[in-house]
Amino acid sequence: MKKIKTTLENGVARTTVRPATPPATSASHSVNSATVPSSPSLYEGVPYTSIVRAWLAQRGIEGDVAEGARNTTLYQLARDLRYICDFNVDRMLAVLPHWGLSDDEARGAMQSATSSPRGTQMPQGVQAIIDQLKKSAAAEEEEEPTDRNPLPATLPPLFDVIARRYRMFPKTAVLAALPAVGTLLSQLRARYADGRVQSPIFFTVVQAPQASGKSFARELSDWLLEPVKANDALERQKEQEYKEKARKAKNAKEQPDDPRAIVRCLPATVSNAVLLKRADYAHELALFTFAEEIDTIVRSNKSGSWAQKNDIYRMAFDGAEWGQDYMAENSYAAVVRLHYNLLFLGTPLAVSGFFKRVEDGMASRFIVCHLPDNRGEALHKDAPLSIGARNRVAAMVKRAFEEGSQKEEIALSLPKTLAALDKWQMERIAEFDRDPDNFALDILRRRSAVIGFRAAMLAWWLCDRRETQAVVDFALWVASEVLGQQLVHFGEDMNRIERESLEKMKNLENKARSGRNGRLLASLPDAFTKADVIVARKRMGFEGDVSYVISRWLRRGLIAESGMDKYSYTKIEKN
Repeated sequence: MKKIKTTLENGVARTTVRPATPPATSASHSVNSATVPSSPSLYEGVPYTSIVRAWLAQRGIEGDVAEGARNTTLYQLARDLRYICDFNVDRMLAVLPHWGLSDDEARGAMQSATSSPRGTQMPQGVQAIIDQLKKSAAAEEEEEPTDRNPLPATLPPLFDVIARRYRMFPKTAVLAALPAVGTLLSQLRARYADGRVQSPIFFTVVQAPQASGKSFARELSDWLLEPVKANDALERQKEQEYKEKARKAKNAKEQPDDPRAIVRCLPATVSNAVLLKRADYAHELALFTFAEEIDTIVRSNKSGSWAQKNDIYRMAFDGAEWGQDYMAENSYAAVVRLHYNLLFLGTPLAVSGFFKRVEDGMASRFIVCHLPDNRGEALHKDAPLSIGARNRVAAMVKRAFEEGSQKEEIALSLPKTLAALDKWQMERIAEFDRDPDNFALDILRRRSAVIGFRAAMLAWWLCDRRETQAVVDFALWVASEVLGQQLVHFGEDMNRIERESLEKMKNLENKARSGRNGRLLASLPDAFTKADVIVARKRMGFEGDVSYVISRWLRRGLIAESGMDKYSYTKIEKN
């Protein structure tokens, strides 16, 4: 039995084949490799060596068979296993151990076993062993899914600590950490391949069944954002003191000055007015929201159009301008450039409720990751950090907060990363050319590359502000992982919607061709003029504005301007 292992190295799929590891049994046994050739080595996909180990374990034999009992044991083994060796002594010599017996001695024992009276069916004990080993092998295949995109061998320092801290699901932990680290380093700015300036904005949703351990993300974001939350507490205190002074001086001539408190960690139920106020006071520093249950976001969106945030999230992902302008004094009016990081958790059903419409742009903006299925397993334990590691992380986080909270932006350039991501995108385009029905691949790979580029910005700062190979590898890994997960979660629905859209357009074109104006177009030569349309229209007894008809044909792609003059056209052949 062989296992196929596919990995993604720098965005390029590489496939290797390795022999399957024989399933472990309750007893061990050393087999003389010099007397057991490697072929033929399997019975119905199960290694003979595993069958022998299990047979010995049934009889309580561990290790080598004791001298003096070898001939008898080999006879009994051969007598049982002759049914799966075609009663062929030469085959048994090839696949059964000899335990130090000479070939002649082993052959004699096997010939005696083969010649002894036989039943019409395989012994029940042997059949039970084979059935159990097949079941174990199948379970092993299921429990060890192919990791097509393993973490890079060298991770940026902070992400390396995170992966080791949450060793049970390191990939999910790294992706869940991106919004928090992006909030710390919110003043980083880099120009992407399209010329647009990017900032480290990340939306991540962790999907897992109930009570499966996804709440690790709260602890993760808490210790990464510790300095931000400590500063928020001071700012909230200043804000509260201001409110108290304003209440007392309600009718006074002089009112206290608004301290314009900068509070950046916001609850999932924050109102749009308060969100706008926080963003305005933060002066383009990134805000952060953690939702323990994504259902909270779904319910708040049902409260009315004034409460919905999907449009706000879409603008925030791009760092676009957002605002509102009301005359009412009890609302907040401003226009801001919004930078907003999100980390949501939810069960599969709740997550699907949030992404109801995969074509609305939310699916391509979110990093969707899931925890491994741990049903039936004991509660996992994370690896505790040493005192030295905790101190190093605390110092790194503090420095990131201090530098990322300055008024001045930190500009950086990532030419190697851009070149690598460009190559990665060309490889995805080549995949799409080979599978043109996979529309989702071509749609999702664009923003996946952007998210990978933003991850490289964080890696650049963590790698002492240098574009090392670890930075490039991290960008490619994030882009590949984001794309892979998005395809798993949204690919099928996206492809279905795209197919339906193309079918609808095709039907409209067919309708346009079969209608009155369709018959008019069919009556015209392949190259025609506006005057030809007028003549044909009168001949067919139609009335109406010819210019409008021609403009509809142009919009539907049925004709094109010929270029000879503004009133000359040619038909476009539709497959």
